[in-house]
Amino acid sequence: MSKPDANQLLAALAGTGESKAARFRSLLPQIKAAIERGVRHAQIIEALAADGLHMSHVEFRNALYRERRREENKKAPHAQATQNIPASAANMPIATTPATKTSPQSIRSGRFDYGKFRDGKTKW
Repeated sequence: MSKPDANQLLAALAGTGESKAARFRSLLPQIKAAIERGVRHAQIIEALAADGLHMSHVEFRNALYRERRREENKKAPHAQATQNIPASAANMPIATTPATKTSPQSIRSGRFDYGKFRDGKTKW
């Protein structure tokens, strides 16, 4: 028998050196399709284990969550900053001065009198 050369050894290692996340990412389209068909996560995890990708239920759910988030971020990276702001509030100016006059003492002390601001008249 001849000794295998470096090319053969490296080719054999190509499939085993891949991280769990990378393998999961490569199978993600098939995993998503199975989920859409109504296949249970436990069945998908068993199929992955049969293929050599052993994951617990928690690992599977976390990996699925991370990949879904990664896809969302690729689609709209700017949407994260405005995600929690209602559309009606997005264009409203922010009140930075109180409705009533602030005493010179509170200005000098660097403290803001929230009570006066809260109890003042609303400028609509």
